[in-house]
Amino acid sequence: IQGLRAVAALMVMFAHIYPALPMQAQWTLPYVGTMGPSGVDLFFVISGFVVYLSADRLGKKAEIVGRWRSFREFAVKRVLRIYPGYWVAFFVASVLLLTTTLVVAPPQISERPLWGLLLLIDQPNNRIGAAWTLQYEVTFYAICALGILLFPRRILLMLGPVAVAVFFGCVAGIVKPMAYLFLEFVFGIVV
Repeated sequence: IQGLRAVAALMVMFAHIYPALPMQAQWTLPYVGTMGPSGVDLFFVISGFVVYLSADRLGKKAEIVGRWRSFREFAVKRVLRIYPGYWVAFFVASVLLLTTTLVVAPPQISERPLWGLLLLIDQPNNRIGAAWTLQYEVTFYAICALGILLFPRRILLMLGPVAVAVFFGCVAGIVKPMAYLFLEFVFGIVV
């Protein structure tokens, strides 16, 4: 799994670096351009698999230690996995914005409330453009955490209806256009 994560990260990195390379064949751009989004897709599927296994294990453990303890253990681990590194990157990007002319996000992205950006609940993120992926991760974590709390031995009872709602919301056009990415996490569970 770690090897696949590395492949996904390299795909995204290469897609971002390639256009800046001095020597490149123009015919390769469309192919390289699809590598980045495909890397994100792969990462979301892997994340869905790994996070569900963790949530399911803690859900089953809830019978012994209690729902709240399992919920808290899952939530604390996930918060510590995402936020400290994100906050460091956010701080560095903020300092760069204030002290240099370096552009860290496209200029058409308007300034957002600081608290929403720090908690990864507001987008688009004008400090770290790639933070949108973390927002999807955090949303999936939150749904799994609720599953541990509400249906500890059957977390799929929480994930299933949400996946169905997202699917039909996408088909009907009533949810954000990129909400379908949540289904990639669910696909990781199915795999």
